[in-house]
Amino acid sequence: MYDRSYFYSCENLFYELLNPIFMSIRDNIYGLFQDRISDLDSGNFVNREEYIYLLRQTIREYQESQIKLKLIEIDAQWDLHHWQGILSRKETENLLGKKDTLLILFSPPELSPDVPPSIQNNLPVEFKSIKDKLKLFYSEKDYNYGVKFYTDITDYNCRFSLGFWNDKSYEPTIISSPLWNWEKTFNKFFKIGLDEKQSFRAIRELIIIYNQLLASYFIDTFYVSIDPYYPLKFPIFTTHLAKELIRNKECVECYFLQLKQMQEEELIILEEIAQKKEQNLKGNVNQWKVLNTIKVRGDYPIYSIAIHPNDDIIASACGYDGIQEFDIYSGELLNITMSNHHSVIAVAYDCSGESLICGE
Repeated sequence: MYDRSYFYSCENLFYELLNPIFMSIRDNIYGLFQDRISDLDSGNFVNREEYIYLLRQTIREYQESQIKLKLIEIDAQWDLHHWQGILSRKETENLLGKKDTLLILFSPPELSPDVPPSIQNNLPVEFKSIKDKLKLFYSEKDYNYGVKFYTDITDYNCRFSLGFWNDKSYEPTIISSPLWNWEKTFNKFFKIGLDEKQSFRAIRELIIIYNQLLASYFIDTFYVSIDPYYPLKFPIFTTHLAKELIRNKECVECYFLQLKQMQEEELIILEEIAQKKEQNLKGNVNQWKVLNTIKVRGDYPIYSIAIHPNDDIIASACGYDGIQEFDIYSGELLNITMSNHHSVIAVAYDCSGESLICGE
């Protein structure tokens, strides 16, 4: 095993190549967050958690429609494209049907005929290892969308690109890095003592590492735009991956801070919207009208109430008489849930409306 400190000579390269594409990812994804905020701002959510739930529902609905269209397309063109040689029809349907899966595709590098044999023969094989490192930090259940990474390499230049689809456009958004003259980097490695074989290997390692860093940054940025409470994994992933690549940690820590700042900005925006809605609600209190009077069963008072997210059911915490659910419009008693001889004084629905939460 040879000394890998030669990577330290590439610190400037890290910034020159990845900084522009990181910034483009952040700007594009944050723009999607702002668009979705505008779409949902007129809705009925009153807190950040409800917004996050509504946003995830919006994305899932978009995914479901896209999956249906893709399955129709596959069914019509299956034999034409001979896809059965790659995946069975059932395997493909199962893959697409995972609405909570981010399908990350690393296309085999596009290599011109003049690329040296060491890269031409080995890089396509090494590309298959890119996801192995990501899987150590990102479980499949974290993923939610489709993004494709691809790399174009000539006999002296290289460019990193990614394309991703979103619910705001039918066309993918394409983001690319500046051109990297890898031949100059190769010559630099050669001058500091690496032989030809080691220098080519170092170039291939850089290409793999940069693709992994791009994928990690994209995943975190995308998920922060959906859920500001998402636990960032890019910092620990980058620290693990780049410890032999970067000596000056400040040049990567700035990206950690940018992601945290993005989280904080989103939380502030959501809190402002929630406060505005609360003020509007209080301002309209004099316009409220009594539509129905609901009588609970039992001898205990109502300690608290909760309204179902669909606005059609009301639940009341009635002490030792349990939780009682009523149809808001008809007043009909729908269900009584007892709490094992304990007094229930607090009740709430989760954001989906599928579960009741009580406090004693």
